[in-house]
Amino acid sequence: MTDPELRQAFSQLAAELSKLIEDTSQSLQAEMHGRFAEVHSDIQALRSDMDRAAERIEAATRRNTTSIAGGTLAIAALKRWAKTRDEIDSKRDRELRDLRQRVQKLERAQKPRAS
Repeated sequence: MTDPELRQAFSQLAAELSKLIEDTSQSLQAEMHGRFAEVHSDIQALRSDMDRAAERIEAATRRNTTSIAGGTLAIAALKRWAKTRDEIDSKRDRELRDLRQRVQKLERAQKPRAS
């Protein structure tokens, strides 16, 4: 090969290599763009799923908090009722004891007369 032919071949090879690099670059950019779009879509779907999950957790937490608060109020009311009931029962028991003692005292007083 002569020098001009060599230069011609080299120019042609350089042009083909440049075109190959350009085509590969464009192909790679298109592929990356497509993959980035997929990743973005997947991230959006994941974010949406996580938002729904967080909403379900928040709703369950609200229900549990309401139940706990309601249970606390019910227990407090039950304790108040039990305390009142205990006071009433204690008063009744004292009155019964007092009546028993009075009856026994009367019965003892009646026994010597009956003899």
